[in-house]
Amino acid sequence: MINMFSSGPTTEMNYNFVDLVDTCKLQHLMESFYAATNIPCGILDMDGDILVAVGWQDICVKFHRLNPVTEKRCRESDKQFIKFFENSSAKDEGYMEYICGNGLIDIGIPIYVEGKHLANMFLGQFAYEKPNPDYFIKQANEVGFDVDEYLKTLDKVPIISKDKVAHIMDYYIKLASFFTDIGLQNLKLARAEEALLLDEKRLEALLKLNQMYDATFEDITDFVREESIILTNSKIGYLALLNEDETLLSMHSRTQVAADKCIIKDDVSDYPLESFGLWIEAVRQGRPIITNDHEAVDPLKKGYPGEHLKILRHMDIPVFDGDKIVAVAGVGNKETAYVEADVRQLTLLMDGMWRMVKRRKAEDEAANLSKSKFLANMSHELRTPLNAVIGFSEMLASKNFGELNEKQERYVNNISSSGSHLLEIINDILDLSKVEAGKMELFIEEFNSLDAIDEVCYSLMPLILKKDLKLNFSVDEDVRWIFADITKFKQILYNLLSNAVKFTSEGGSITISGSIIGNEGHFSVEDTGKGIAPDSLSSIFYPFSQVEKFETKVEKGTGLGLAIVKRFVMLHEGRVWVESEIGKGSKFSFSLPIDPVHIGESSIPYLK
Repeated sequence: MINMFSSGPTTEMNYNFVDLVDTCKLQHLMESFYAATNIPCGILDMDGDILVAVGWQDICVKFHRLNPVTEKRCRESDKQFIKFFENSSAKDEGYMEYICGNGLIDIGIPIYVEGKHLANMFLGQFAYEKPNPDYFIKQANEVGFDVDEYLKTLDKVPIISKDKVAHIMDYYIKLASFFTDIGLQNLKLARAEEALLLDEKRLEALLKLNQMYDATFEDITDFVREESIILTNSKIGYLALLNEDETLLSMHSRTQVAADKCIIKDDVSDYPLESFGLWIEAVRQGRPIITNDHEAVDPLKKGYPGEHLKILRHMDIPVFDGDKIVAVAGVGNKETAYVEADVRQLTLLMDGMWRMVKRRKAEDEAANLSKSKFLANMSHELRTPLNAVIGFSEMLASKNFGELNEKQERYVNNISSSGSHLLEIINDILDLSKVEAGKMELFIEEFNSLDAIDEVCYSLMPLILKKDLKLNFSVDEDVRWIFADITKFKQILYNLLSNAVKFTSEGGSITISGSIIGNEGHFSVEDTGKGIAPDSLSSIFYPFSQVEKFETKVEKGTGLGLAIVKRFVMLHEGRVWVESEIGKGSKFSFSLPIDPVHIGESSIPYLK
């Protein structure tokens, strides 16, 4: 059995009386029996709702329950039965007999199945001997009943001996037991079939999971989250990743309940363990947590993080990598109580997901290692002769060894420019492969971002002046000092600015902006160039991605500049995005965390 903390029922077989008994058939049987015995009977569930009722007497329906005085006496009788049913000894005593304040006999019998109190049976509105009319005449006068009509209904009240009542009680108890026993067996069979179907669905999910060879980590986690919801009959689900020192959970995947509504409506992604309550107990205690009554008072609860979807019940499990917790998965708002079977389904699915992630990560690391070795060898083999070609072509172009005719000079310049372009591609490929192989290191330091921006602009100033471009600056003073890898920061900015210079027509303008937004430094390079088609925006940061704007004869690039921008920004755990409109230009933006403490702490495995 799975070790589990629960703040609600988690019984494997969770059922009510109506789950076991066909109440329509029971109603027909009791009606037939009433025709023979003349004893009123009813069965009520634990909420007091009538499930089966036969023979309700006019004296109660038309008189006692309609008058405030006699109805109060009826309710007092109800209270006595409730008190009896709540008593732990009710099961042993078997039944309770009570003479109500209106002079008739009622008997209450609790119905137990497997030790669980499911319903209550009532026999009532009868007498053991002929009622004393004086008592009822007096009662009629006291409360204002029509005496004649009242006595007519009294004459209809069944008079039954105690022995006969005992036999009838025994019959009804055995009848209820017979129905519930059969119903319980049928229910167990049905639940067993449901469990088999769930196991089949889980195996299908694991099979699909293992076939997701080319899926990203996001695709895998989204798939597993949705399968978890299906397997547990839940409405919502999430997956949060735990940082290395186990102090912060980062929401990685969560259900979109509707187009405009998610589990957490506020934009909250990070949850310090010390600040949040019940749903983080799975990490604190290192075991599954079931909460079947979220509304109940619980000292572990600390409220919702921002505006939050209403939670009725939820289940959370830790995801382990060996002995270490790496994530928490949860589902919620199942219509019935969560049980241990739900814990098993979610645990097995999440274990399968994490094993696949680890395997994929190991495979990627092996592939990247091989690629790195290959590229290291190739870079040496390519760059050595290429540098010689570039050097000799530049020497020839300098005419130190003699004059060149116009055709020779054109050829030599082509050799030099093509060689330089090829060397740039090789260097970019090596940088990109280092990032993908996890070999690219960050050297975080505090530096003056305005000075770094000036350096980049100065290096590109000849091209800017050549095209008569206007360079604007809108960098706030509060973003002057930032923490980042200064070399990578300048490379990011250089790639974005050089693209803007390339693809902005003569006389156009470029604007470099910087500001602090929240806990991030935001930078952008905006141009008045041709713009990018909407269908190209989604792939623009892919390596060697070609969009119409880049396919020109005037300007050429490696096709890796923006891919490197994205990788360098991601190394800082930042974000990069683009906004563009055909004919108006493009705006490339990126953000970097202000606080250097969190840089490099992400536990999200990078999958290509």
